[in-house]
Amino acid sequence: MSKNKVRRLFAGLLAGAMLVMAAGCSGDNSSSTASEGGETSGSTDSNFNAEGWPVVKEKVTLHVFGSRGTETLQNWDDYIMLQEMEDTTNVDIEWELVESSTYNDRKAVMLTSNDLPDVVKDGLTATEITRYASSGTIIALDELQDQYAPYYIAAMDSDYGKQVAMRGCSTAPDGHRYTFACTGLAPWIGLNRIGAINTDWLEAVGMDMPTSLEELEEVLVAFKTKDPNGNGEADEIPLSWQGAVMGTDGAWDFGLNWLADSFGCPSPQNMMNVKDGEVYFVGATEEFKEFLKWLNSLSNQGLLDTEGFSQSGDQYTAKKTSETPVLGVASVWEIGDDFATMDAYDHYAYLDPLTGLNGEEATPYTTVYDAAIGWWAVTSACKNPEIAVRVADYFYEDPKRNLELIEGRMGDEVSEEEQIRQVPCTVCNNGEAYMVADPPEGVNTQTFRNKCCPSSGVPYYIPTEAYEKYQHLHYTDAKAEKIRNNKANPNADLETIPSLMLSEEESDTINQIQSTLLTETYRVTAEFVVNGGIDEGWDAYLAQLDSMGVNDMVAAYQTAYDRFVEASAE
Repeated sequence: MSKNKVRRLFAGLLAGAMLVMAAGCSGDNSSSTASEGGETSGSTDSNFNAEGWPVVKEKVTLHVFGSRGTETLQNWDDYIMLQEMEDTTNVDIEWELVESSTYNDRKAVMLTSNDLPDVVKDGLTATEITRYASSGTIIALDELQDQYAPYYIAAMDSDYGKQVAMRGCSTAPDGHRYTFACTGLAPWIGLNRIGAINTDWLEAVGMDMPTSLEELEEVLVAFKTKDPNGNGEADEIPLSWQGAVMGTDGAWDFGLNWLADSFGCPSPQNMMNVKDGEVYFVGATEEFKEFLKWLNSLSNQGLLDTEGFSQSGDQYTAKKTSETPVLGVASVWEIGDDFATMDAYDHYAYLDPLTGLNGEEATPYTTVYDAAIGWWAVTSACKNPEIAVRVADYFYEDPKRNLELIEGRMGDEVSEEEQIRQVPCTVCNNGEAYMVADPPEGVNTQTFRNKCCPSSGVPYYIPTEAYEKYQHLHYTDAKAEKIRNNKANPNADLETIPSLMLSEEESDTINQIQSTLLTETYRVTAEFVVNGGIDEGWDAYLAQLDSMGVNDMVAAYQTAYDRFVEASAE
């Protein structure tokens, strides 16, 4: 047993003995203890510390309901980082955790029951927040946060917190905040997808890195016709992707958004964007039409993967990791991850934004928002919500500690017993930065991660500068540099739509329209790319979008976005 576990066990036994003695001597049970059902009860002013640690003088219990990843420890009390959190706050967490695969169903049942926990740890959607706030199931936290969560307020009001819109994203339509916002905008995050080009093939066909769409098209033709993999077979796929043109909303696939930037139609997967404060549907713009026409011209030349729209993730991965390289340009998340080896950087490089057909500069889509809502909601059953809020504030005190909570503890060498997964960075060797080490022999990387920490299972606040200072993933340096360059690009599309808190009416409107509208958009645009007829069919396509309610959907987004802008300015 580790020293932390022994210390924690001894502290728990001692606290229990002291409580029994106190009850036996005075007969007074008003000091903070756990009530039946795990609710925090009986906290008095004399037991509660409004500031500083610990949160309470005598230990209390907080019943926390939430999700857990399948491979995380079944008993979260075994995580050393969470033991340290309980020791610091003097609040014992009674974890009621449900595997993520069944969490949504269990959450829905729990929230409509008469047996509420003190805290819902995670997973509340904007719609659920509005619904359960209206019913009184969860309580408003903004005044409690202002009074008892100084680290959280400081995080929201920091330059980084304003950039990622922590306050705006977590403010409900009624002006209150019902959850905590989480954020961790790592240097390698901020792009939907990025194009990776086979540099071995460029050398084989004697061409330079393309800088414009015209040059890219010439390279793709050479990849198709000059046998760059040298096997004597016409098996090269010049350009490949997986999913819808802009990617599939809510799915982990690999669209061609990064090419749309060169047509002035930057877009996320749901194809909703904003310019000069006006929300619009990218799929209805003339710029998107021109993008589809260019893709159709590539298709007519046999330069596109004929399975791009239909292939599964496994099929796409098989192509990226084929023993004989078959892909010239691929849409990826990160080269090392997607090609399943760090050696891939010796053979592939990221493309820069490409100049458009008429010489226009690209408008790279690079989101600056990263605030996730739906964390640490306090229910009406919690008798001492100020304690729950103060415990949540622990997770906003130290970004370096949060890096340990999501990646494993930091130390001199890897230790499964001590849950150390991050060791001093041997690349920088600056005495301050750490890097994720290789796991023990025979242990999968993610499996080891989940043994060492709850991953992203608790609230977190990690500004970009904290990553840059304390945690280095040097294999992502090339991508991180591209993102920095994109954000610095004067034409960058930084005015994007964040996660929005929707009213029930707005949510109903969007939910009734968006899914079927996007499905139709994916179908029609795939046909346009493969079969053409875009000019002839465009008006009918727009009429179909109108009949499906695109304008009502945009109006709902506009109202919510305007409210977000106002809340962010407070």
